[in-house]
Amino acid sequence: MDKDYAEYLLNKTREDYNLIAEEFSMTRWDIWSEFNIFRGYIKDGDRVLDIGCGNGRLLKLLKDKNIDYIGVDNSEKLINLAKEKYPQNRFLVADSLNLPFPENYFDEVFLIAVLHNVPSKEFRLQILKEAKRVLKQDGILIIKNTEEPKGFNCKNGPVFSCHLRYDDLPQIISKLKKYKFTIAEIATDNIFSGELSGIIKAQK
Repeated sequence: MDKDYAEYLLNKTREDYNLIAEEFSMTRWDIWSEFNIFRGYIKDGDRVLDIGCGNGRLLKLLKDKNIDYIGVDNSEKLINLAKEKYPQNRFLVADSLNLPFPENYFDEVFLIAVLHNVPSKEFRLQILKEAKRVLKQDGILIIKNTEEPKGFNCKNGPVFSCHLRYDDLPQIISKLKKYKFTIAEIATDNIFSGELSGIIKAQK
């Protein structure tokens, strides 16, 4: 995909989420059952980065964990909603392609339902590269994404999204290995008709 067009789509996605932030957030307060697996990845005292945190709902799952949590998103309005809901935690408007954190900083990095909103394969790989950079040695990257079996599917409105193809999952795994991640776990389940939910747990 042309870089300029990909950047246009990224900006449009941010603008779209800002337009529907409150309505979208109302559908994202509860924790879906497949998220429960994440609890086992987090230990007390860990420093956790939630990329594409939205309204911060991951914190609802981790509320009894003693962690240093930071959520980032490029939607200003979703970040404002997260701050209102969880004022004791840190939320930043940030670009996942260029994270404002030093190297070897986090114990875990979450990418929950993020990559399908990134239209360019090059940009998706840059996000993975940034996740590796900010992870500590032996840190854990958790990727959760939905795929569609009918090929690359981009939708305009109310929010632009591109669901990954089934064959993109092994490509992501291949790139993780190229970036010296160890694939610790892969789980898949059908959560919606015609779609596959994939969870990848990778270790730096």
